[in-house]
Amino acid sequence: MTVVPATTRAPATTRAPATTRPPATRAGRGRPVRLWPIWLAVPTVLVLGLSVAGGAFGLLWLAFGRPPLVHAPWNLGAQLGVIVVSLIVTGGLGATVALVLGYRRQRIAESGERRENTRLFNERFFTLTAQLGHESAAVRLAGVYALATLADDWAHQRQTCVDVLCGYLRLPYQTIEGEPGWKEGEREVRLSVIRILRDHLVRDWTKDPLSWQGLNLDFTRAIFDGGDFSGSHFAGGIVSFEAAQFSGSISFMGTTFSGGRVSFVGAQFLGGNLYFADALFSGGNVYFMDALFSGGIVVFMGSHFRGANVSFMDTRFSGADVSFRGAQFAAGHVSFRGAQFAAGHVSFTGAGFSGGHVDLSHVNDWTAPVVFDPWLSDPPAGWCCPAGSPSSSPARSSHPEGRLVGPRSSRTALTNAGAGYRN
Repeated sequence: MTVVPATTRAPATTRAPATTRPPATRAGRGRPVRLWPIWLAVPTVLVLGLSVAGGAFGLLWLAFGRPPLVHAPWNLGAQLGVIVVSLIVTGGLGATVALVLGYRRQRIAESGERRENTRLFNERFFTLTAQLGHESAAVRLAGVYALATLADDWAHQRQTCVDVLCGYLRLPYQTIEGEPGWKEGEREVRLSVIRILRDHLVRDWTKDPLSWQGLNLDFTRAIFDGGDFSGSHFAGGIVSFEAAQFSGSISFMGTTFSGGRVSFVGAQFLGGNLYFADALFSGGNVYFMDALFSGGIVVFMGSHFRGANVSFMDTRFSGADVSFRGAQFAAGHVSFRGAQFAAGHVSFTGAGFSGGHVDLSHVNDWTAPVVFDPWLSDPPAGWCCPAGSPSSSPARSSHPEGRLVGPRSSRTALTNAGAGYRN
C-alpha cells in the first residue's frame, strides 16, 4: 500500500511574519540542460573572442600614444612575423572551439547524471512508500528509517519524503490492544517516526544541511498516544496538529516556535500529560482555537512568550490541570477570548508580565476560577484588572503597553487570596 499524504494549506488570510527562516527546499533540478546549437555557439564565441582581442589591442595602442603600426619595409622578416602571428591566432581559435565543445560535453554529462540520480531516487521512494504498508511492523519500521535516509540524501524532494512520514501518522490507528484495527508493534513504528522528526528538527538549519526546519508538517487528525518533540525548532513553514488527538505522555519541552504557523485548532487533549515547559514562542502564530483540554496535565511552566501571537480562542478547559506557572509574557499577544473554563484548574501563579498582552476578555464560562498571584496594592507588571474589580482598575497599571484584560461583567469579583476570577 502506497501512502500518499494530503497537502497542507494555510488559510488565505494567514501570512507568516517577516522573520529569519530556513529556505524552502525546492525540486526540479533534474530538468534537461538547455544549450545553444553548435552552429550558433562556436561562431558566437569566436566573434566575442576576436572582439575582446581587438579591443585590448586598441586600448594598448592608445595607451602608448598611437605609434605607427609599420616601422620597417615589408621584407622577409616581416613576412615571417605575420605568419607566426597568424599561427598563434589560429591556434587560439582552435583552442576556443575545443573549450566550447568540452563545456557542452560536460553539461550534457552532468544533465544525464542528474536524470539518472532522479530515476534512482524515484525508484527508492516508491519502493519505500510501499514498504510502509507491509503487514510486518519490522518491515514498516525499516521503511521509516530508510525513507528518512532518502530525505537526507535527496534534498530537492525532502519535503515529499517528510510528507509521507507525516502521512503515516495520519493513518487510522487503534491504541487499544485487542480492538479491531489494532496492530502489533504499530506504536513503536509511530514513535520512531516522531523521534526521526524530532532529531531533524533540533538541528540548526544555518549549520546543518540535514536540518528539516522550515518544512511543512501535516499531522491533521493524527492520533498521538505518546511522543517526544522536546527541543524541536519550528522555524517557519506550516505545522498542523489540527483536530489531532493527544493522550499519554507527549513532550514539547524546550521547543522553539519562531515564525511560521503552528496550529492546534480543534485538537483534543484527552488525559495524559502534555508538556510545553520552557518552550519559547518568539514570532509567528500558534493557534489552540476550539481545542479541548479534558483531563490530564498540560504544562506551560517556564515558557517564554516573546512576540508570538498565541490564541486560545473558544478553547474549552473541562477537567484538565493547565499550568502557566512561572511563564514570562514579554511581548506578543495571548488571547483567551471566548474560552470556557468549565472545570479543572488553570494557573498563572508566578507568571511575569512585562510587555505582553494577555487577553481574558469575553470569556464565556468562569465556572472554574483561573488562579493568579495575590497582590496588596498595584497589580503586577503587565496585569490589568477588569473594570469594577475591588482591588484596582486598568488605569492603575504601571505597564499599559502590556495588560491582562479580564471579563467585562459587573458581577466579577477578584479574590485577593490567589483564587482569581469567578463569574
